[in-house]
Amino acid sequence: MIDFKKDWGKLLAFVILLAASIGLVVVQVLNSSNTTKLEVSLINALQYICSIGFTWLLSVVVFNNTYNDKQKKFAIGAFRRVKEIERNIKRTREYIDQSLKDGGDLKSCLSVAKFSLVNAQDTINSSISDWADIIEDELEISAQIERLGSSSINDIGYKTENRNVKKEIASLSKKLPPELRHNVSVEFDKRHQIKEAVVYLGKKIIDDEFIELRGFWEPRTGLMKDLAGVEVGSKVYIARGITETRTGAILMYNEAGESLAVVTNRCIGAPYDVFADAIDEVFGGTLRPKMFGGHPVQAEVIKIDDFNPKSERQYLRVKVFKGIDESVMYKYEELRLHNKSIQQTAKAASD
Repeated sequence: MIDFKKDWGKLLAFVILLAASIGLVVVQVLNSSNTTKLEVSLINALQYICSIGFTWLLSVVVFNNTYNDKQKKFAIGAFRRVKEIERNIKRTREYIDQSLKDGGDLKSCLSVAKFSLVNAQDTINSSISDWADIIEDELEISAQIERLGSSSINDIGYKTENRNVKKEIASLSKKLPPELRHNVSVEFDKRHQIKEAVVYLGKKIIDDEFIELRGFWEPRTGLMKDLAGVEVGSKVYIARGITETRTGAILMYNEAGESLAVVTNRCIGAPYDVFADAIDEVFGGTLRPKMFGGHPVQAEVIKIDDFNPKSERQYLRVKVFKGIDESVMYKYEELRLHNKSIQQTAKAASD
């Protein structure tokens, strides 16, 4: 539908050009008996120009409005999907808040949360499908890149295969718009960084038979219990958690499941999230608090500093003596080979 308020300028120009064309026809008819060939040619040229002008304006107005109507239809559909996700998240949050308040069965709470996430994912997939006839090529390329990234060899040792996959992904990414290209590049780089970080942390644990973690407690968040009862030799537990600035952070907990400190380690110059995902994978992906059915790893406090009033933080260090998960060793051949080499060296030294 044409929006007269928005397109009044184009419509006015269209009417003027149309009137000019009709006027030229009238002039030509009324003066057909005494016009020269030059005048006829000029009138015909003006008619032609006016015809092109009002035809072009009409096509632009109609096309823009048709396109906008179609885009509006898709936008309304996308907005409806977003509202569905929003309602789903709101219901889940309310259910979780109530379960935490009542102290009920947290496993059933997690089951409901998982079901809600599945529904949200279905809604997202449906929303993506709505745009298939407009950005079908981009969606297909993105899907190909996703398949390449997820099916790439997990072992960092296969450098040739990984290079080939990376080249193919880079080639496909060039076919995407810059906005999507950046997102794909960031996602692939993060997955690759996590794999490298897992190998790096795994080798350190194999070599040292422990991993040292650094962390801090600060009072201003109000989310963590103070370190009054913590001293060198105390046992703490390492698991995922939520802070004011991020979800999925690595935290230190006490026996009661109360958070004590935020772990601040990083590795290979990668972002903190890469370290958090990598350390979780190294220990089998079970670094969730006990209340949520996880299996935090035990650590021993080896150093604790005095509270620094200037930074409003109290730092501590802990050691985790747990070995890497067997599934991780099986998944990454480079870790298997490194572990075998260490065992052979130790055996040769003992002989």
